[in-house]
Amino acid sequence: MAPHRALENIDVVSYILQYFGPDSDSGLSVFDDVDVFPRLGAGKQWRILSYCARTSKAFCGPATRLLWRELPLLVPLLSLGMRLSKSKGKFSYDMINESDNGTIIWYSTGGPAKKGLQRFSRFAALVRCIDIPEKEHIDPTVLFHLSLANPQGEPLLPMVEELWCRTSPFLDMIVMFLAGRSLRALTILAPGGWLLNYAAESDTRNAGAVRRLLGALPSKTPELRSLYVCDTSEVDLLDNDMSWVGGLRELRSLRLDCGWDGPFLVHLMPALATLDHLCDLALLLDDRLVAFETPRGFPQLRNLRLDGQSHDDFDGMDALAQIMSPIHLDRLEIVLAFVNTFTENHSLLDAFAGVYAHTLTSIHLSLSARMPRDSEFFPAPPVPFPAFYLLRPLLQLQGLQVIDIRYHRQMSLTDIDVRKLEEVWPSLRSLSLSWRVPNTAGSAPSFHCIVDFILSHPDLSVVHIPAVDIEGRSTRCGDVKAVPSGLAAGDDLDQRIPDPKKVAEVLRVMFPNISVDEFAAEVGSGKWGVVLSTLRDSNPTK
Repeated sequence: MAPHRALENIDVVSYILQYFGPDSDSGLSVFDDVDVFPRLGAGKQWRILSYCARTSKAFCGPATRLLWRELPLLVPLLSLGMRLSKSKGKFSYDMINESDNGTIIWYSTGGPAKKGLQRFSRFAALVRCIDIPEKEHIDPTVLFHLSLANPQGEPLLPMVEELWCRTSPFLDMIVMFLAGRSLRALTILAPGGWLLNYAAESDTRNAGAVRRLLGALPSKTPELRSLYVCDTSEVDLLDNDMSWVGGLRELRSLRLDCGWDGPFLVHLMPALATLDHLCDLALLLDDRLVAFETPRGFPQLRNLRLDGQSHDDFDGMDALAQIMSPIHLDRLEIVLAFVNTFTENHSLLDAFAGVYAHTLTSIHLSLSARMPRDSEFFPAPPVPFPAFYLLRPLLQLQGLQVIDIRYHRQMSLTDIDVRKLEEVWPSLRSLSLSWRVPNTAGSAPSFHCIVDFILSHPDLSVVHIPAVDIEGRSTRCGDVKAVPSGLAAGDDLDQRIPDPKKVAEVLRVMFPNISVDEFAAEVGSGKWGVVLSTLRDSNPTK
């Protein structure tokens, strides 16, 4: 029986097969948590695609391309070109491995045959994204033999656009053999346990390989758009030579979350300022940064993430604001930093927030308190810590839309604090505050005060705080079962409710277990009655 005419259209077939592809693109962001990076090719239905590739001529081409487009392993592709063997715990060159954990290493005792190389080249040209997992250990001489057999001198994966790998003593060799001018995204992650069992000298080898690779990127991969180096081990992967950064002229996204030798930002920021297309940047906070003039630096930078470390975290913020002042920064995220420099009237974030008062729309802070052993030089913050100390520097941000603050100890937020927020941030859409709830009376705002805050921000759709004050006691929002009495409906309240159903939706998300009975909903009048009725319609089931 002849196939349906639709199957003769390659676009139709390709569209059908996309349903068997990965769930989504890897699409890494500088704000992603390294521990939850998505798995490359997750959700791809490999077996179905392999069946489709062998079903008919109509399906063969599109299915084969989709099958090989993302590879979570390198060994299956390499085995097409040459015969691979595996052994435990030994490389073919001088490397000390004292591990006895049964590590499997793939190697070859000979070069590729002509037919094998042709087969390898055919499928290698289909690869667009590849992840070299930490448990897949390939003797780099395998790549060396395949490269020698390539008469054109092209990289082994001539069309690869995205590459994920782990730091190792031969990282530069692996990446340079595999990728070339087509590479658009490179992610370098920390290795797993197998490298941690190497002799101590492997640490310096890892750093040397990373530095050689970064130095070669401008000439080998001039079209690189995204570079992430995420290795939080104690090894200093990078040094003060940042000249390679200025050579990546097409770079859009950069994340350097790794060890540095010396005051790195002093050397890095001048090089970054010359990049015309850099939009997303993630760096470690460094209190040793010194301001310098950048008349046209960072023209496209919109998103900035700063990771704290064991320095005086926010000391470098003033210099950073001066360096990047004439830009349109949209989002700021600061994580793993200390709250000790935030007080009632001053913080080291004040000047930075003032510079971007008209541009910042999204603020994300994840903070903790400095350890007690440092209290001689850095006074311990009060317990519970006043949330308004963190919110006060943000009051000057006129276009703020999203606030997300996480504090890993006890914090307090009073009615007086919330009242100060009612007249600011007219465009606010989301307010999320997270902390450990203290038992102290008056450490949380009242239900009525939260309602007033919601009504004063008509665009607000999400409010998250951990607790509210119910009859003088801090109660977790998830434990609030009913609307407290005393909030009477009236003309004044109705005038302040812009959209009753939207207000009800905000309250439902904030208080998921709140329940409104029939009588309260019927007694309520005006717009507040609509709020109560809407809440009643979404009462939690028992």
